[in-house]
Amino acid sequence: MILGLDISTTMVGVAVINKETRSLVKSDGWDISKLETTFEKAEFIGAELYTLRAEYDIQDLFIETALKRFMPGKSRADTIIKLAKFNGIVSWLCYECFDFPPTYINVNTARSLYDDKADAIVIARAGEFLLRNKDNKGFLTEKIVLVD
Repeated sequence: MILGLDISTTMVGVAVINKETRSLVKSDGWDISKLETTFEKAEFIGAELYTLRAEYDIQDLFIETALKRFMPGKSRADTIIKLAKFNGIVSWLCYECFDFPPTYINVNTARSLYDDKADAIVIARAGEFLLRNKDNKGFLTEKIVLVD
């Protein structure tokens, strides 16, 4: 099974895809907006990850790359830092839970491959594409990089 995560500080999008059938097995959103501290959010996400581990044989894990630069009118320095910090915490929780590191995927490139409103599904599908096309070493074309 493939797990795709779209991490933010208020919601974590989750998608599980069956690697053999390429079908979407689970699509969910973990609402953490009402939890007050980063530690409460991390504890909640950790518990949900261990539940997923018990329900599915996760063999591959893909996470949307954290925002790296300002987007006029959409991001501020404190937002980027907060999101990057939480992305790192969830990445570590995933590593602890599944015993392997996640692969990070640029969501804009993933969206160019798959048209879906849920970024977690887009990330998981792009990860599945990457697994099927291992020989291209992360490049879809000469100009588009899938993995950061």
